[in-house]
Amino acid sequence: MQEKQAWQALPACRNFQPTLRRTQSANSYNTDSAASATVLASGKKTDNGVIRINSAGNNTESIIEFLLKKGHKTGVVATNTISHATPAAFVAHQKHRDMYEEIALDISKSKVDVLIGGGLIHFNERKDELDLVKKMQEDGYKFATNVTQIDDSWDKVLALTANSHMPFMTDGRGDFLPLAVEKAINILDKENDKGFFLMIEGSQIDPAFHNQNQEQFLAEMIDFDKAIGVALDFARRNGETLVVVTGDHETGGVTVLNGSFDKKEVEVNFSTKGHTGIMLPVLSFGPKSELFSGIFENTDFKQRFKEVLGVNSILELKN
Repeated sequence: MQEKQAWQALPACRNFQPTLRRTQSANSYNTDSAASATVLASGKKTDNGVIRINSAGNNTESIIEFLLKKGHKTGVVATNTISHATPAAFVAHQKHRDMYEEIALDISKSKVDVLIGGGLIHFNERKDELDLVKKMQEDGYKFATNVTQIDDSWDKVLALTANSHMPFMTDGRGDFLPLAVEKAINILDKENDKGFFLMIEGSQIDPAFHNQNQEQFLAEMIDFDKAIGVALDFARRNGETLVVVTGDHETGGVTVLNGSFDKKEVEVNFSTKGHTGIMLPVLSFGPKSELFSGIFENTDFKQRFKEVLGVNSILELKN
């Protein structure tokens, strides 16, 4: 892989604050995306498969819901269905991650300013025959089926660019993710003196590792890296933006067995087709990045985000 990753391209990586965090859910050492995104979004653990309902059966408040009450703009960008586990946990509450239509209904009521991803079928081909796209348009959202249709002049955006998940990069997704990030930032930053929170997910990295497909996961990582680059470029220009990069879990039990810098080759090994419970890196860039230091619990994320409310913007990128 000849392209430098965005975090490696920084001079001596001195502008990034690296650390590690734990990943366990309420009922398992090996979390899934629903439980992991729930704790990242709300600071409260839940069982695997559950979308932001804690072990006592109570809904928990996400950082997006908290910030909406404070008048901040918010957004979610993903390369899978917008009602899939990770994006869902920031804007919805449901007993199970597979309740896509119920999650889509929650999303339609969420008042999140920018929503970009796949999953059109859960909004307009529903068992209850509701047309959530029409409802959201009536609520002031502009609707797009291609990220290139999004205009920076729009204030509220619903862009559903695939019936289900977006394709892998190896299947022709193109520059969807970095372009979607750029569009979302432009809209959220426009005429905004209170700042914004944008959750961006490189969603197809996880299934690529489940598939143990090296071509797929390298392409997905490079694409996600480009999205990080868009966020970093904005943060450098803006000077008041915190960028946080992490994952919700490790997939594949991947180890590097051998490799050559000269040949640009790496030999990797997978120990599982599922998730593992290892700690994950957290990379932060910008004002108050020192708050994301030391080894910490996944339950600490929401509180640490609250502590940076003096920063105009927070961008969280997940893979």
